[in-house]
Amino acid sequence: MNAPAPSSSHPRPTRRGGLSYAATAVITVGAVVATLLFGGLCAGLIYWAIPTVEATLILAGVPVTVPNVDPNDWMADYRLAPIYTAALDAAVTNQEVIDRLGEDVGIDLEATSLYRRTNTGQLDLKGETIEFEIVGAKETATVMVVSTGVGGDSVHIAEITVILDDNTTLDVPPPKDQESRIR
Repeated sequence: MNAPAPSSSHPRPTRRGGLSYAATAVITVGAVVATLLFGGLCAGLIYWAIPTVEATLILAGVPVTVPNVDPNDWMADYRLAPIYTAALDAAVTNQEVIDRLGEDVGIDLEATSLYRRTNTGQLDLKGETIEFEIVGAKETATVMVVSTGVGGDSVHIAEITVILDDNTTLDVPPPKDQESRIR
Protein backbone atom coordinates (compact mmCIF):
# COMPACT_ATOMS: atom_id res chain seq x y z
CA MET A 1 0.00 0.00 0.00
CA ASN A 2 1.18 3.23 -0.96
CA ALA A 3 0.21 5.88 1.50
CA PRO A 4 0.96 9.46 0.83
CA ALA A 5 3.99 10.67 2.59
CA PRO A 6 3.31 13.03 5.45
CA SER A 7 3.94 16.59 4.46
CA SER A 8 6.42 18.50 6.45
CA SER A 9 4.83 21.86 5.74
CA HIS A 10 1.66 22.80 7.53
CA PRO A 11 -0.83 25.11 5.84
CA ARG A 12 -0.91 28.55 7.47
CA PRO A 13 -4.22 29.50 8.95
CA THR A 14 -5.74 32.52 7.19
CA ARG A 15 -7.31 35.35 9.15
CA ARG A 16 -10.69 36.57 8.04
CA GLY A 17 -12.76 39.41 9.47
CA GLY A 18 -10.65 42.58 8.99
CA LEU A 19 -8.70 44.54 11.56
CA SER A 20 -8.24 43.58 15.14
CA TYR A 21 -10.07 45.42 17.89
CA ALA A 22 -6.88 47.21 18.93
CA ALA A 23 -6.23 48.50 15.40
CA THR A 24 -9.85 49.67 15.05
CA ALA A 25 -9.64 51.49 18.39
CA VAL A 26 -6.36 53.21 17.43
CA ILE A 27 -7.79 54.37 14.11
CA THR A 28 -11.00 55.62 15.75
CA VAL A 29 -9.14 57.52 18.48
CA GLY A 30 -6.80 58.96 15.87
CA ALA A 31 -9.74 60.16 13.74
CA VAL A 32 -11.41 61.81 16.75
CA VAL A 33 -8.17 63.53 17.80
CA ALA A 34 -7.53 64.73 14.23
CA THR A 35 -11.09 66.10 14.00
CA LEU A 36 -10.72 67.95 17.30
CA LEU A 37 -7.35 69.38 16.26
CA PHE A 38 -8.74 70.51 12.90
CA GLY A 39 -11.78 72.08 14.61
CA GLY A 40 -9.51 73.87 17.07
CA LEU A 41 -7.34 75.12 14.24
CA CYS A 42 -10.41 76.47 12.40
CA ALA A 43 -11.76 78.12 15.57
CA GLY A 44 -8.37 79.69 16.27
CA LEU A 45 -8.16 80.98 12.72
CA ILE A 46 -11.62 82.52 12.97
CA TYR A 47 -10.77 84.00 16.40
CA TRP A 48 -7.65 85.57 14.90
CA ALA A 49 -9.18 86.61 11.54
CA ILE A 50 -12.32 88.43 12.68
CA PRO A 51 -10.54 91.30 14.50
CA THR A 52 -8.01 91.52 11.68
CA VAL A 53 -10.72 91.76 9.02
CA GLU A 54 -12.65 94.28 11.11
CA ALA A 55 -9.54 96.44 11.56
CA THR A 56 -8.80 96.26 7.83
CA LEU A 57 -12.37 97.30 6.96
CA ILE A 58 -12.15 100.24 9.36
CA LEU A 59 -8.82 101.32 7.82
CA ALA A 60 -10.41 101.08 4.37
CA GLY A 61 -13.25 103.36 5.49
CA VAL A 62 -15.95 100.70 5.34
CA PRO A 63 -18.42 101.10 8.22
CA VAL A 64 -18.59 98.03 10.41
CA THR A 65 -21.80 97.79 12.40
CA VAL A 66 -23.51 94.96 14.15
CA PRO A 67 -27.28 95.25 13.72
CA ASN A 68 -29.35 95.51 16.86
CA VAL A 69 -31.60 92.50 16.35
CA ASP A 70 -34.86 92.34 18.25
CA PRO A 71 -35.87 88.71 18.88
CA ASN A 72 -39.51 89.68 18.36
CA ASP A 73 -38.88 91.01 14.83
CA TRP A 74 -39.65 87.68 13.20
CA MET A 75 -43.11 87.72 14.78
CA ALA A 76 -43.72 91.29 13.62
CA ASP A 77 -42.63 90.35 10.10
CA TYR A 78 -44.85 87.27 10.18
CA ARG A 79 -47.88 89.30 11.31
CA LEU A 80 -47.28 92.28 9.01
CA ALA A 81 -46.34 90.48 5.79
CA PRO A 82 -49.98 89.80 4.75
CA ILE A 83 -50.75 93.49 5.32
CA TYR A 84 -47.83 94.51 3.13
CA THR A 85 -48.73 92.18 0.27
CA ALA A 86 -52.43 93.10 0.27
CA ALA A 87 -51.65 96.83 0.41
CA LEU A 88 -49.01 96.54 -2.32
CA ASP A 89 -51.46 94.75 -4.61
CA ALA A 90 -54.13 97.37 -3.93
CA ALA A 91 -51.75 100.30 -4.54
CA VAL A 92 -50.10 99.09 -7.74
CA THR A 93 -53.43 98.13 -9.36
CA ASN A 94 -55.22 101.37 -8.42
CA GLN A 95 -55.93 103.36 -11.60
CA GLU A 96 -55.33 106.75 -9.96
CA VAL A 97 -51.89 105.61 -8.75
CA ILE A 98 -51.07 104.22 -12.19
CA ASP A 99 -52.07 107.53 -13.81
CA ARG A 100 -49.75 109.49 -11.51
CA LEU A 101 -46.75 107.13 -11.36
CA GLY A 102 -46.85 105.49 -14.78
CA GLU A 103 -47.87 102.14 -16.21
CA ASP A 104 -45.14 100.01 -14.68
CA VAL A 105 -45.83 100.66 -11.00
CA GLY A 106 -44.02 98.26 -8.68
CA ILE A 107 -41.86 97.93 -5.61
CA ASP A 108 -38.71 99.98 -5.17
CA LEU A 109 -35.95 97.46 -5.75
CA GLU A 110 -33.35 99.84 -4.33
CA ALA A 111 -35.11 100.21 -0.98
CA THR A 112 -33.26 98.85 2.04
CA SER A 113 -36.30 96.84 3.19
CA LEU A 114 -39.67 95.77 1.84
CA TYR A 115 -41.53 97.84 4.44
CA ARG A 116 -40.97 99.71 7.69
CA ARG A 117 -42.99 99.80 10.88
CA THR A 118 -43.66 103.28 12.18
CA ASN A 119 -43.86 101.89 15.73
CA THR A 120 -40.89 100.44 17.56
CA GLY A 121 -40.70 97.75 20.19
CA GLN A 122 -43.38 95.17 20.75
CA LEU A 123 -46.01 94.62 18.07
CA ASP A 124 -49.18 96.58 18.82
CA LEU A 125 -51.86 93.92 18.65
CA LYS A 126 -54.66 96.45 18.14
CA GLY A 127 -53.10 97.89 15.01
CA GLU A 128 -49.90 98.84 13.23
CA THR A 129 -48.82 101.31 10.57
CA ILE A 130 -46.30 100.34 7.91
CA GLU A 131 -44.73 102.30 5.06
CA PHE A 132 -43.05 101.25 1.84
CA GLU A 133 -42.00 102.79 -1.47
CA ILE A 134 -43.38 102.16 -4.92
CA VAL A 135 -41.97 103.46 -8.18
CA GLY A 136 -43.26 104.08 -11.65
CA ALA A 137 -41.92 105.54 -14.86
CA LYS A 138 -42.98 109.07 -13.87
CA GLU A 139 -42.21 109.30 -10.14
CA THR A 140 -41.96 107.50 -6.82
CA ALA A 141 -44.31 107.43 -3.85
CA THR A 142 -44.53 106.27 -0.26
CA VAL A 143 -47.44 104.06 0.72
CA MET A 144 -48.69 104.33 4.30
CA VAL A 145 -50.91 101.48 5.52
CA VAL A 146 -52.92 101.48 8.75
CA SER A 147 -54.03 98.05 9.90
CA THR A 148 -56.19 96.69 12.69
CA GLY A 149 -56.53 93.30 14.29
CA VAL A 150 -52.87 92.36 14.07
CA GLY A 151 -53.02 90.29 17.25
CA GLY A 152 -55.88 87.97 16.35
CA ASP A 153 -56.18 85.19 13.85
CA SER A 154 -56.71 87.67 11.04
CA VAL A 155 -55.52 91.11 9.99
CA HIS A 156 -57.48 93.93 8.40
CA ILE A 157 -56.33 96.98 6.47
CA ALA A 158 -58.15 100.12 7.61
CA GLU A 159 -56.64 102.61 5.15
CA ILE A 160 -54.04 102.92 2.41
CA THR A 161 -52.59 106.34 1.59
CA VAL A 162 -50.15 106.95 -1.27
CA ILE A 163 -47.96 110.02 -0.66
CA LEU A 164 -46.46 111.34 -3.90
CA ASP A 165 -43.16 113.22 -4.26
CA ASP A 166 -44.95 116.59 -4.24
CA ASN A 167 -46.66 115.63 -0.92
CA THR A 168 -50.09 115.18 -2.48
CA THR A 169 -51.93 112.13 -1.25
CA LEU A 170 -54.11 109.56 -2.93
CA ASP A 171 -56.49 107.42 -0.90
CA VAL A 172 -56.55 103.84 -2.15
CA PRO A 173 -59.53 101.75 -1.08
CA PRO A 174 -58.47 98.69 0.92
CA PRO A 175 -59.17 95.40 -0.83
CA LYS A 176 -62.64 94.03 -0.12
CA ASP A 177 -61.54 90.42 0.35
CA GLN A 178 -58.45 91.27 2.34
CA GLU A 179 -59.22 89.32 5.49
CA SER A 180 -55.97 87.37 5.82
CA ARG A 181 -55.91 84.32 8.02
CA ILE A 182 -52.74 83.85 10.04
CA ARG A 183 -51.94 80.24 10.84
